[in-house]
Amino acid sequence: MAILTLRLPAVKPAPASQLARCSLCGWKRIQRWGTCTKPVRDSKLQQVIVQRYRCCRCHRTWRHYPEGIDRADQTLRLRHLAALLWTLGLSLRGVVALFDAFALTLSHMTVLRDVRALAGELRHQRQARRVRVLGLDGAVTRIAGQEVGLVVAVDLGSGEPIAVAAIEERNVSAVLAWLGPLARQLEVEVLVTDDLHSYQTVTEQLGLYHQRCLFHLRRWVGRTGRELRPPLPSEWEPILDQVSELVRALPEDGAIQLLQLWQQLPREGRAHRKDHTAVDKLRRLVWRLHHNWADYRLGLTQPDVPLTNNGTEQAIGRFKVRSRSVRGFKAWSGVDATMLLATRLAA
Repeated sequence: MAILTLRLPAVKPAPASQLARCSLCGWKRIQRWGTCTKPVRDSKLQQVIVQRYRCCRCHRTWRHYPEGIDRADQTLRLRHLAALLWTLGLSLRGVVALFDAFALTLSHMTVLRDVRALAGELRHQRQARRVRVLGLDGAVTRIAGQEVGLVVAVDLGSGEPIAVAAIEERNVSAVLAWLGPLARQLEVEVLVTDDLHSYQTVTEQLGLYHQRCLFHLRRWVGRTGRELRPPLPSEWEPILDQVSELVRALPEDGAIQLLQLWQQLPREGRAHRKDHTAVDKLRRLVWRLHHNWADYRLGLTQPDVPLTNNGTEQAIGRFKVRSRSVRGFKAWSGVDATMLLATRLAA
C-alpha cells in the first residue's frame, strides 16, 4: 500500500522567541509594545497571539507573528494544504467543498491564489540556487482545448522541476532563447537529455557538457539492430554484434573501436539515395555512435551525472497524472503550477 506524505509548514500559537533588533531600521534598542490576538483560518487553530514592538530610534511599531503566520487570514499550513489538494487532482471547488466539511470557509478564487502563490514561491527558491546538472525533456499537454508542446527543466540533483516553457523541443532557436538565460542564472554545467538532435545543437551553442540518456541509446540501437539483421549480409553480422556489445559495456576506448568497425564497412550506396542498403545503414549507425561516444558515457567519468534522464521523465510523469485528472488546463498558470507543485508530494 502506497503511503502519501504531505509536507506542510508548522504553525505556532505564539511567537517562540523575542526579537533583538528593529525589523525596519535594524536598531538594537526596541520595546515590547503589547500583545494582541489574531483570528486565523487553520485546520487546528482559530486564533494566535501576536507580539507588537516599538523601535526607540525610528519610533515605528510593527507586529511579530508566530511561525507559520503572516498578515493573511489563512495560515501557511492551510494555504499549502489547499494548493497540494489541488495538485492531487481536486478541482478548485472540490477543495472548497472538502474544507467546508471541516468548517473551513474558502472561496475557489482563494484556492487559486494559494496555488499560484506556492508555485511562485517554489520557482523563486529553485531558480535562486546553483544547479550543476540539468535534465531536459519534452512533453505535450492541452491548454484551452489545444495541444501545446512543452520543454521541462529539472534539477537532477534533487529531482525538482526548475522551469517549464511552452515551446517545441525540436525548435532549436526557441529552446536556446529560453534555456540560455536560465542556464547562466543557474550556473549549469551539464545537460542530460534524450538523443534528439536539437539538444545536441543546444549544448554545443551553450558550451555545456552533454549526457545522452543511456536508456534511449540502448532502445534505439536495439530497435535499429533488429531492423537491420534480416536484410544484412551474413558477413557483416559480427560487426552488428560488436556494436551491440559496445553499447552494453560502454568501454572507455569505445570510440576507437567503433571507428575501426566503420572503416571495415564498404560504401554501397550514395548520399542522395532514398533507399540505403542495410550495410549503408549499419555504417551510418556506427559513425553516429563513434561521433557521440563521449556523450553516452559522461556519467561514468563524472559520478554526479546520471546516465539516464529518468529524473526528468518522473517529474513529467507526475505532471501527466494531474493533467489527465483535469482533462487539460484552462490557462498556462495551471500548467506551470502543476509542474512545480508535483514534487511537493512524496510517495
